[in-house]
Amino acid sequence: VWAGASIHAATTTALISGLLLGLGALGLPLAAGLSGQQAALVGFAFSFSSTVCAVKALEERNEATSLRGKLAVGILVVQDIFAVVFLTLTVETPRSIWAIPVVIGVPAAKPVYGWLLDRAGHGELLLLLGLALAVAVGAESFSEVGLKPDLGALLVGLTQANHSRASELASTLLGFKDILLIGFFLSIALEGTPGFPEIGVALVLLLILPPKAAGFVWLTSRFRFRVRTAWHMSVTLATSSEFGLSVAVVSVN
Repeated sequence: VWAGASIHAATTTALISGLLLGLGALGLPLAAGLSGQQAALVGFAFSFSSTVCAVKALEERNEATSLRGKLAVGILVVQDIFAVVFLTLTVETPRSIWAIPVVIGVPAAKPVYGWLLDRAGHGELLLLLGLALAVAVGAESFSEVGLKPDLGALLVGLTQANHSRASELASTLLGFKDILLIGFFLSIALEGTPGFPEIGVALVLLLILPPKAAGFVWLTSRFRFRVRTAWHMSVTLATSSEFGLSVAVVSVN
C-alpha cells in the first residue's frame, strides 16, 4: 500500500505539473502564471483521491471489507498522511517547546482512548467521545503548540484504527462528517462564480482521471493482485480529493 501510493503520487505529480506548464506555455490564463514549483505542488494536490466519495461508493456496494475495499482505504489513508504532513510543514507558525511532548504524548495515551471507547456505550456518548478525541485531544492540543490540527486528529484516529469498536465509531461520526463537508464546499462556492478560464481548467483536469485510474490498475497488478481487483479499486479512486483543494490553495499562495 505504501509503495503503490507513493509511486502513484510521484508519477501523477510529475505528469500533472508537466501538463500545467504546457498549458501555461500555450497561454491558458490560470496556468500561465504558475512557476515550476507551483505547478508541481498543484500536481501533488491532484494526485489525491476523494476519501468521502470512495468510502460512500464502497459502502453502497458492500465492499468496504473486501480486498479491493481494504486496498482502496489503505491508499486513501496514506494519501491523507501525505497531505497532513505537507500542510504541517508548510504552516509558518512558531512551534512551542511543548510540541515534541505533545506529539509523543497523544499517541502514547492510546490505552486511555481504548478504555474510554470500551465504556462509551452505543449512543450519543460514543458520538461525543469521538468528537472529543478528534477535536479536543487531537486537533486542539496540536494547534496550541503550533502544529497543524489535522495532524493531531489523524494521529488520534490512527491509534484507534485496530480497536474493536473503530468501525462503529466511524459509522457514528459519518453523518457529522458529511455536514462539515457540505459546509466546506459551501465556503468554496461563496468565493465566487467560476468563469470560462476556471471551467476550462476544470475540464482539462477531468481528462486526468482516466490515466490516474489506469495508473492504479498497472501499479496494483505489478504487486501480484488480480487485474479485476485492481480495476475495481482504481474506479473507486478515480476522483479528485477535497483534501487536495487545501493543498492546492497552500501551494498557489
